[in-house]
Amino acid sequence: MTGLLLATAAWAQDASELAEAETCMEARDFAGALAAYDRAIEAAPGDARGHVGRARALHALRRFDDALESVARAIRLAPEADASPLELRALIYVARGASIKALPDLTSAIEIDPGCSRLYRARADVLKEHYDYAGAVRDYSKAYDLDPTDITALERRAQTKELLGDFEGAVADYSLVAATVPHAARPLELRGNALLKVGDAKGAIADYDAALGKDEKSAPARIGRARALLALGEKEAADTDAEKSVRVPARASAFSDRGLYWYDTLRFKEAVADLSAAVKRDPDGQDYARLYLLLARARVGERAEAAAELKAYALIWRGETDWYWRLARFLCGDMKEEDLLHAATRLKVGSYRTEQNDSQSRERECEACWYAGAVRLLDGAAAQAKALFERCVATDVRTFIEYESAKAALAAMK
Repeated sequence: MTGLLLATAAWAQDASELAEAETCMEARDFAGALAAYDRAIEAAPGDARGHVGRARALHALRRFDDALESVARAIRLAPEADASPLELRALIYVARGASIKALPDLTSAIEIDPGCSRLYRARADVLKEHYDYAGAVRDYSKAYDLDPTDITALERRAQTKELLGDFEGAVADYSLVAATVPHAARPLELRGNALLKVGDAKGAIADYDAALGKDEKSAPARIGRARALLALGEKEAADTDAEKSVRVPARASAFSDRGLYWYDTLRFKEAVADLSAAVKRDPDGQDYARLYLLLARARVGERAEAAAELKAYALIWRGETDWYWRLARFLCGDMKEEDLLHAATRLKVGSYRTEQNDSQSRERECEACWYAGAVRLLDGAAAQAKALFERCVATDVRTFIEYESAKAALAAMK
């Protein structure tokens, strides 16, 4: 009887501490939650809930290694029919930058709970990140079928279809999103972008106009319309839209998008100003703006200074397997063109699917050919630059800004 009373008291203490921990989690007091979960575990070490909660708190505190240890204990203790610890470990792997390790856990979780749309969307995100676009589309479709209110899954399916070159399917999905959230400008912006990629500039302008009708401050719609007008030969109107696309205060992405527009229209001084503003506002999230910033600064006589700054930034991307590090090294003059182009098309060691290699190589070839051509142009080798730009466009990676820049460069050479 005494043992039963002690056990009952322990479980009651455990429940009390778990409730306190959840209250702390809701208040974003993650350190307080961690302490409460530790007390819950001390009271009832065999209760998986305490270990799951502890892992959640550690995840929120970005102590990923400790979180993985806690969730591993939870998985050992949890009932076989409980998918939540597996889902949590997958999320921790993603946050830790090791998303490929999340796939087995997400697959196991789906086998336990095949009706959970959230699990399919999470697995689709990982598949998309690792270039398995067809697999991602299948999982986004399953997520949306299970939960027709999951607009995020539908929008991401559309974006992934674009990566597969299925722009018609993407337009159809964006149309569904637009019909579901008729007050929102974003679906119209994204559909306009897709239409522009297949050459329907007038259709794109109609969508950008509609988006601006819902949000007159929409920078994506304004810069998108500028590019559509430019495609129709209306440069003056396009430049006017570009100038209006950034309203201070503005996000870094607005400055970056306009900076890329200025670069493609050969207004390099303006490109330097906007790309610099983007980097200043978001120093950790504007990697490709930094690459274009070097090219733009080189056009205004600051090539050496720009290379030194990019090199200092790229040092955080250490290791020969990092693609961005290679692009930065090349632009800084520390890598040969032939080595960059070879690296772009070489299959990635350890890839888990052949399809991944194909998509990754094509996208990297698009980028490598653009940057190699841009450097050739800086060095006065126009004929070689033209051949590289043509090779970039031939990859047909229309979702990449490098593809658009290569087209613009070729048009400027005529």
